[in-house]
Amino acid sequence: MTAARVVRASGELDATTVLPLRLELAEAAAAAPVVVVDASGVTFGDCGLLNLLLQVHCRTDLRVAAPPPGVSRLFRMVGADTVLKLYPTVREAERGGLDGAGAFRRLGLFAVGRRTR
Repeated sequence: MTAARVVRASGELDATTVLPLRLELAEAAAAAPVVVVDASGVTFGDCGLLNLLLQVHCRTDLRVAAPPPGVSRLFRMVGADTVLKLYPTVREAERGGLDGAGAFRRLGLFAVGRRTR
């Protein structure tokens, strides 16, 4: 198992507030081959957050864990859920395995956390 660096994202993240997270993710990407973003504390995210995650995704093995419903909805609306590696928990993200929405599908969940069956 590859060592992952976990970065906790929280609060409202948009183009005007994402800089501290950008710096933390850059540091994490330089220090570890796998970066896990714990998104469970994000209360709002827009294109600023999405842009940051896609940029980091291009530079390292980025895994997004526990995105809340609003953030998951954003990912689905723009198709980022097919590009980013999304996981229901930090632990699942650290372990890796299925990527994209695969971990959610394996658990019978949509990206927003609703049962599909």
